[in-house]
Parts: sequence; structure tokens; C-alpha cells
Amino acid sequence: MWFLNVTCPACQTQAMMAIVVKEGKPAKIVTDLTEAELAKFAQESALGTDDVLDIHNFLKSFNGDFSKLFGKN
Repeated sequence: MWFLNVTCPACQTQAMMAIVVKEGKPAKIVTDLTEAELAKFAQESALGTDDVLDIHNFLKSFNGDFSKLFGKN
């Protein structure tokens, strides 16, 4: 097991990560998604560069008002 302290070079946000490296079969996925949600998302295509740029551009002007974003006033 490895413990890593990482820092984002852009915003200086820090995070602690615990990494387990094991040979053999893949580790069990830990998620709060249902089986139906897992099956649905398994069929989706991977995120692309345009997806990342779209969210980046959105977040540049987002003011943090989630109530307005999701239509709950």
C-alpha cells in the first residue's frame, strides 16, 4: 500500500491518496451506483477532449449557484 500526498499545480489543492497495487485479478469496484446504472454507463463512450474543454469553459463563468443551475429557486 502506498500513501501519496498530491498537490494540484494550478490551484494548490491537496489530497491524500491510498494506493493498493496487487498482481492477479482486478480489485472489486467500490461504488454507490446500482447494477442498472453500472450497465448504463458501461455502454457510454469515454470522455473526450471536447468534453473536458466544455466543462472547463462552463466552470470559468459558473458562479456557484446550484439552485439556479438546477432550476430550484
